[in-house]
Amino acid sequence: MKKNIYLILIILSMATIVFSQSMQIIYPTYGTVLVKSDSLTIQWRVTGDITNNVKIRLYNREMTAKIKDIVNNTANNGTYRCPPNFFNDVPDGHYRIRVKTLNNNFSNTGGVFNIRTQQDTDESNTPPNNNTTPVLKVPGRQNLNSSKIKRKLNYAPPSIVITHPPRNHKWKLRLGDTALPFPIRVMWKKTGTGTQNMRVRILLQRISPGLQTTLITQNTANSGLFRGRIPRNLMTNVYTIIIETLDGKIRTESEDFFIINAEDDPGNR
Repeated sequence: MKKNIYLILIILSMATIVFSQSMQIIYPTYGTVLVKSDSLTIQWRVTGDITNNVKIRLYNREMTAKIKDIVNNTANNGTYRCPPNFFNDVPDGHYRIRVKTLNNNFSNTGGVFNIRTQQDTDESNTPPNNNTTPVLKVPGRQNLNSSKIKRKLNYAPPSIVITHPPRNHKWKLRLGDTALPFPIRVMWKKTGTGTQNMRVRILLQRISPGLQTTLITQNTANSGLFRGRIPRNLMTNVYTIIIETLDGKIRTESEDFFIINAEDDPGNR
């Protein structure tokens, strides 16, 4: 009996160590715009004792194809700098970065960001950098009063930020009873104006081992709150939530959180 108790304690101790170790890419974040002539410093955060060196890859936004090997072996110190023009061979578009340990035990995929040949120079989308209003001169007439000149309004771009589940949160499944779905709650905030007011789809993404995506709902109101259910037979590991508008123009990803077996959680004892 004592032998079994010791074995259980060892297993629980190992599980605690595993779940306390994770990687999180903190830059580039969702919506970052990289001009190819600029340098890019990739940054990530390590939780727990993960000392194995890492490799860094550039993928397409759907994570279905590797686009470029950024580095094959570098120190796991949370930062790696790509020099200017490093991405000149990459077509303009949307991409994601993955950082992965060389032993393949830990990895994380960053949010979707944009790579461009040059910065957008459309002045109509650039807010004025001072409080002066240009005076319009019309030949043969007195200059118009500047207060009557209408200036184009500049609105904050639309965005969605997931607030629940937060970083390192735990969804505690009871894996022994797979017949009953597990109730979940997802919360988010909307800012700006635009297509973030459309309806959204919500996905559950397993980060490790191996990227795997599960659809939670294909179409729901962009109300900031969703209550639903997921299967209880999911693999216990590190996950993120992805919310995207149905037109695909806005896509955001949560911080890493965990799905664990509730019976293995020391807090239940």
